[in-house]
Amino acid sequence: KKYNVVVDAESAYEILTAKMEEAEAKAETAAEVKAEAKAKDEPSMMEQVLDNSVVKSVMRTAANTITRSLLGALGLGGRSSKKKWF
Repeated sequence: KKYNVVVDAESAYEILTAKMEEAEAKAETAAEVKAEAKAKDEPSMMEQVLDNSVVKSVMRTAANTITRSLLGALGLGGRSSKKKWF
C-alpha cells in the first residue's frame, strides 16, 4: 500500500520554471495593455491648449467681460444705484 502511491515526476525546478514563464507572459501582456492605454490617453491638441494657465486666464477674463456687458445692457449689473428695476 505504502509504495503503490503515484509520485509526480516533476521536480521543484520544473515547477518554478513554469511559474516564472507564466509570470513573465502575464507581465508582457500587462505591459502591452498599459502601452495601448497610454497611447489612447494622450491629450489632444485642444486639451493641451485648454490646460494652459494663460489660456484659462484669458477665457475667464472674456467670460467676465461678456457677462458684465450683458447684465449692464439689461440694467442689472451696474454699480450705480440710478438704474434699478425694482
